[in-house]
Amino acid sequence: MTTEEGLHSAEASAWIDAPPEAVWRIVADIRNLGRYSPETSSTEWLAGSQRHEVGARFRGHNSNGRHAWHTDCVITEFTRPTAFTFDVAPGE
Repeated sequence: MTTEEGLHSAEASAWIDAPPEAVWRIVADIRNLGRYSPETSSTEWLAGSQRHEVGARFRGHNSNGRHAWHTDCVITEFTRPTAFTFDVAPGE
């Protein structure tokens, strides 16, 4: 999807038959992104960020078999146990 500003946007949802807290501990931990993403292989906190909170920055290391790249992300919402969102930008 493309926003009015010309930016790309993506959203996903799924029903998981488990207590919200149990799902939250897995989904809202950046260290797990590589376990469940077909492209992300690992993540790391960027300077000044060491924990999950709004404004924290992290880098995702990605590949799709032909290309490898990284993205720099900033957490924009972190509300236990209902919302974990982050913006993604191409790495510098």
